[in-house]
Amino acid sequence: MAFVSGSGRVIGGSGLGERKAVCSSRRAATVMMAVTVKKEVLPGSQVGLEITVPAEDAKKAYDKYVQGLVKQSNMPGFRKGSAPKQLIINAAGKERIAAGVVEQLVESSAKEAMEAEGISAVGQSSLDSDVEELINNFSEKNEFVYKLKVDVWPTPEFNKDWKERSITVEQEPFDESLLDDALEEFRRREATYVATEEDVGLEMGDQAVANMQGFYEAEDGSKGEPLPDFAEGQGIDITLEEGKFMPGFVEGLVGAKVNETRAVPVQFPETARKELSGLKAIFDVEVLEVRNRVLPELNDELALTAAGKKDLAELREDLKSRLSFEVDQANDAAMVKAMEDELAGTIEVDLPESLIDQQTRTKFAAMMSDFKQSGASDEQVQGMITKENYAKYAKTARGNVETMLKKSFAIQLIADEEGVTIEDEEVDAQLDLLRAELKEELDEESARDKVFANLQRNAVVEILKNKWTIATVDKQPPAEEPEEE
Repeated sequence: MAFVSGSGRVIGGSGLGERKAVCSSRRAATVMMAVTVKKEVLPGSQVGLEITVPAEDAKKAYDKYVQGLVKQSNMPGFRKGSAPKQLIINAAGKERIAAGVVEQLVESSAKEAMEAEGISAVGQSSLDSDVEELINNFSEKNEFVYKLKVDVWPTPEFNKDWKERSITVEQEPFDESLLDDALEEFRRREATYVATEEDVGLEMGDQAVANMQGFYEAEDGSKGEPLPDFAEGQGIDITLEEGKFMPGFVEGLVGAKVNETRAVPVQFPETARKELSGLKAIFDVEVLEVRNRVLPELNDELALTAAGKKDLAELREDLKSRLSFEVDQANDAAMVKAMEDELAGTIEVDLPESLIDQQTRTKFAAMMSDFKQSGASDEQVQGMITKENYAKYAKTARGNVETMLKKSFAIQLIADEEGVTIEDEEVDAQLDLLRAELKEELDEESARDKVFANLQRNAVVEILKNKWTIATVDKQPPAEEPEEE
């Protein structure tokens, strides 16, 4: 158990602040104490505890601590652990001994006090007494009194009737142009490329057969030393489509003709392999052949040979079904979000700061993991993990975190009220699917908690759908801003 003092020092677990005793007996057995506790309910889902340790228990803790110092002592002229007690006390110093005893007294007595009061702490507790004052005033002959602030789990309540709510949700209508785009993309995938004998330059959509050699870009913008071998190629196919290769590479080949060599400046993206990340380079590209793209006719024959559909109508229906599924998923997610946002407004809860901080840190870690999954290097991710970046993120994300916690508490209250039960078999089945999908080892405890929460959330959403009045309207495109005259 660890506690944070008002000055930010951590007491318990790893020691008291920066203080280090000459000898340490912090791991001595805990002494049961007959503590007395005065409890006060504080704002922010906190309780204040004034804890009094009797003088006899303070004396026992002091004697045990000093005894530990003696046993571990290794002073010149004495066998290990045989130096006189007073000599050890003088060597360690009164203040450092007091610091060690205070640490043990706080750690053990706070635990007993919270257990006696039935308090389940959220995060670290904080001392509401001055550490230096506790140390300076400590005497093994007197009772030991200190104050503690403890964040506790809040008690949420509904401030509105959650059962009878009416909401209007914007839904994305199916955009027929998406189907047209999908059919055109289908044609492009089935395109063939035919070499042209004409003296014509490359256009976007064409394909070049080329040799290429990469060079580092010198400070003056000229070609420098050659790039590693993996950055070159002979007789490779280069399709001139946006988004392929490095930004600007294919665009730099537009207009190039057979037997022409182009010097194309590029900058590798940050997500490129480590030795090329962000690097500026120049590629010499020798065009060996120009091929024009030939798009097939969109008809029943293409639907059959390329997609295995009996005709074009079946292909259109299949593509529309897939596209509609994506739209339906997005609309379902929008509806659930609108319902949860409505729920958040019906709950009254005093959120403790430590709970907000826990959730913020979890979200921040997930964001860093997403960056890594999207291609950022370990060095780049580590560079983002700073106190300053976290502080900025915590400030920006606070509102969302508070809303998320309110939603979670509301869902839990409804699940309890409606008797929602999630069977272990359901959780196990979802975990099996997750393992098969990820094909990697899971953090079983964390994954089980998330799966359970998601199943519970889905069950509550279905209850709300049956109880609430939910109207849907087509989402309107954003209004065009008037042109400036």
